[in-house]
Amino acid sequence: MTVTDTRGVILASGTGTTAAVDWTWDATGYGRGKFFWTISAGSSVRPATGTLGGNPPPLRITDVTAQPPVISPNGDGVDDYATISYTLSAPATVTATLLDATGATVSTLFADELHGAGPQSFVFYGDGVPDGSYTIVLQAKANSKQVTASVSLEIVS
Repeated sequence: MTVTDTRGVILASGTGTTAAVDWTWDATGYGRGKFFWTISAGSSVRPATGTLGGNPPPLRITDVTAQPPVISPNGDGVDDYATISYTLSAPATVTATLLDATGATVSTLFADELHGAGPQSFVFYGDGVPDGSYTIVLQAKANSKQVTASVSLEIVS
């Protein structure tokens, strides 16, 4: 097992003779950056390789939906709430805000919650919110980057 930097300089290595690999690299002191690992088992076996670190993917919010897009929070058990779903390209701190048709803030649904990369969802109940057209704005922040996305929602009694 070897770990190298972007110049090919070996930073760490280890050896073993069993089929199981259990090896830890203490990266303390090497700073941030991209590193490469290789596990080799002789000339007759193709080595396994991979990358550690590097630049995180650009922060994006995609696939934003409200299901159903029209809710009637009247307690009859039919479309009383909407599930808001979205996907984050990287871990981020997320805030969700409900805006009315004029763009005024009605409510902050949650603020500065840490969410991991991948699919996310939450339930919006709309209790106490008057009938009308609304927008839920999602704002994600990570590594001094900030992105927003939104989805429309109707509330009818």
